[in-house]
Formats: sequence, structure tokens, C-alpha cells
Amino acid sequence: MRRIARTRLALIGALLVVASCNLIVGNVEPVLFQPGPDGGESVAQDAAVAQDAQVAQDAQVAQDAQDAQDAQDAQDAQDAQDAQDAQDAEDADTCPALGPVPSGMVPIPQNTFEMGSFSGNVDERPMVSVKLCAFYMDLTEVTTEAYTECVAAGGCTAARTGSPCNYSVSGRSNHPINCVDWNQATAYCAWKGKRLPTEEEWEYAARGTDGRTYPWGNTDPGAQLCWNRTTTCAVGSYSGGKSPFDLHDMAGNVWEWTSSRYSGGYNQPRNSPDQVRRGGGYTADAPREVRSALRGHSLPTLNASDWGFRCAR
Repeated sequence: MRRIARTRLALIGALLVVASCNLIVGNVEPVLFQPGPDGGESVAQDAAVAQDAQVAQDAQVAQDAQDAQDAQDAQDAQDAQDAQDAQDAEDADTCPALGPVPSGMVPIPQNTFEMGSFSGNVDERPMVSVKLCAFYMDLTEVTTEAYTECVAAGGCTAARTGSPCNYSVSGRSNHPINCVDWNQATAYCAWKGKRLPTEEEWEYAARGTDGRTYPWGNTDPGAQLCWNRTTTCAVGSYSGGKSPFDLHDMAGNVWEWTSSRYSGGYNQPRNSPDQVRRGGGYTADAPREVRSALRGHSLPTLNASDWGFRCAR
């Protein structure tokens, strides 16, 4: 009986242990992800909406920045144009008005032109934009007759003589004076109340604003000028070679002294002892030697039979 009782007690104890374990296990509930009423799709949609909103915001920020830059660029361009307009007005105000046209001269209007040539010699580069006030230029090169009058009046010294110089040669009164140096040319222009043209003025008067190669245009030279000869020609003999301002002999006949010092290029200082000559002379025998952009230069004390000049004012 005692053995049966002990067995029953052991069985009851085991049952109590099992029941206790079930109670403990039953009280522990796992924590699981509980989707909303629409499941996982709602969360994905919310993330996509947030991403779209961020992209739109970034695009708006970029557009705002671009708009601000465009506005700034437009303002900068307007400021630059206003500054240029103001400079143009100031330049116009500083240019003196031309008086009555002197006899034998042609008015050359105020303008801006491109000086030089990218296809010519090294000293013709770089091309530069030059603004000039209006001025007058002699219609032709100074003649032997006119220079002789200056000598007679005591305003000039006699030009060099001997072939092929024109001074004191019968029948050459209407030919350009040649065999004169820069100092003699300067003295004559001063005696006439004029001056030698600058290199810039000379080139503008020869080719205008359209960048032509020769005074008459871009066709190669032929019968438009006095060239490939052994002597000079009477001034104004070749009307087909006139410049845009109707100036004669801006190519050929004689090289023409200018008031400008020479430089090896338009971006270099004009500190050479040489003075610039322009236009080519009667001895030229190749088209490149009578181009309007061509530059010659010599010491002011030298002279040659194909060097002369004309005056400006």
C-alpha cells in the first residue's frame, strides 16, 4: 500500500511539473511583424512617394540655381554693353569735329576697323581692333612740284637728286616726290599745316572696314596701280586702284612714310628706331608686296627712289 501511495505521489508530482511548464510556455508570446490593413505595399508606396518628393525638390533647387545664373549672365552682358556704350559715347565726345575740307584732301570718317592680317608677315599680327577719330588725308601722294615749292619757301630741304630721283627732273612735276627721308616728309607736312598719318590711319584709309587685301578689293593686282616698273608714275594715273575713300596710289608708286615707330608685332612695344612705311612702291613685282596690311620700316634718316609720302590732318 505504501509503495502504491508513493507511486501515486510521484505521478501527481510529475503532472504538476508538466502543467507548470505549460503555463510558463503559454505566457511567452513571440513578437511578430504585423502588416497594416494593405499589407507591405503601403510601406513601399510611402518610400516611393518620399523619394519622388526628394527628386522633385532637388530638381527645383537646380532649376532655381540655373535661373539665378542666367539672370546674372544677362545682367553681366547688359553691364558690359552699357560700359561699351558709355565708352563709345565718351570716345565720340573726345573726337574733334572736322572743319571745312582742305583743298586736295579727303575726309576719312570716324570708325573702328580690324588692323593687320593673319595670313601676312609676322609683324602684321595679331589683328587688332582700332578705333579712330575722323581725319583728312591727301588725295594723292605729295608731288615733286609741291615739294619744290616748300624748298623755295624755306620750309623744306632739297631732296636727293640723280636717277631715278624725281627732284629737279623735267617732266616729273606731277610725279610723287621721292628720295626724301622721314624728317623731310615731316617738315613738309608741318609747313602745310598738316602732319604725317599714323600707321593706323594709313591702313584704315587704304582698306576701309571690310578687311580687303588691296585698296580696290581682293582681286590680285594688274592694271590698278603703278608697279613692276623702273620709274614712278604721275600721281592719280590709276583710278581703278582707288581706296574705299577714293584715295589714289595707296598701293604702288612710292612707299609712304607714317608718323609711327615700328614694332615687330601689334602686341609689342613700338620702341624700334625705325619709322613705318606703307603701300609698296613702283619696284614691287609680286601681289604680296602691295597688300594694304604690308609694313615696311627704315631709319628716319634714310631715303630711296621708291619712298615718298602724303599728309594727314
